[in-house]
Amino acid sequence: MHTPLSCQGPVLSWLDALFTATSAVCVTGLVVADTGQEFTRTGQAVILLLIQMGGWGL
Repeated sequence: MHTPLSCQGPVLSWLDALFTATSAVCVTGLVVADTGQEFTRTGQAVILLLIQMGGWGL
């Protein structure tokens, strides 16, 4: 099994990924995994984009 572009180490489950994305868009700040440790720069950029979208009210 290959590792996705956005995660380092073990792959997050789809439920954990969905929770992280929803939390980012809703700007609640709740996380399942440490963003700095578990995500690559690409994954961190996607999470940042989701936070921005939530801040804009999308």
